[in-house]
Amino acid sequence: MENFVRLFVTLTVVLCAFFPNVEAYDQKQFNLVKEGHGYYYVQFDLSNADFSNFKLRGANFTAANLQGANLHGAELVGVSLRAAILQNANLSAACLIAADLRNADLNKANLKGADLSNADLSKANLKGADLSNADLSKANLKGADLSNANLSHAKLNKTILNECNLSKANLNGTDLSGSSLGKDNRQEFQELQENHIWLKTVNKLL
Repeated sequence: MENFVRLFVTLTVVLCAFFPNVEAYDQKQFNLVKEGHGYYYVQFDLSNADFSNFKLRGANFTAANLQGANLHGAELVGVSLRAAILQNANLSAACLIAADLRNADLNKANLKGADLSNADLSKANLKGADLSNADLSKANLKGADLSNANLSHAKLNKTILNECNLSKANLNGTDLSGSSLGKDNRQEFQELQENHIWLKTVNKLL
């Protein structure tokens, strides 16, 4: 199934390049629509699909099921993954700059080393996710659930963290310079500092 999905998407991209007037390809679970340079997978079932190292800049995966999918090293700049299901998905080393991940379910997802700078992860479920060494600079994590997440050595420069849940998150070596933490996180971060967890300079709590 994974090989079929990979082959199908590759063939579709090639067909679109040679037949620009072709707008849609219907096959069982897929209804791939080409509009401009974007590819649309709205509400698709792509669970366990292999998109590793694919170039999917600007693609629309809104509300798609990508549970267990392999997106390692994929180019996902500006993609829409809003409300997508990405539980246990592999997004390690993926480029998700300015991606829309609002309300996405990333429970236990692997985002190790991913570039999520300027991404919108507001109200996303990141419980138990691996965000170690990830770049979340200027990302919006307002209202996100980061409980039990691994944020060790991640970059959260000027990141919005208001109203997010950081209970039991691993923040060892995390760079939070200039981040907006909000009043709800005041006690939580004080406890982390009392437990000698190393944090870089954090701006004043709002």
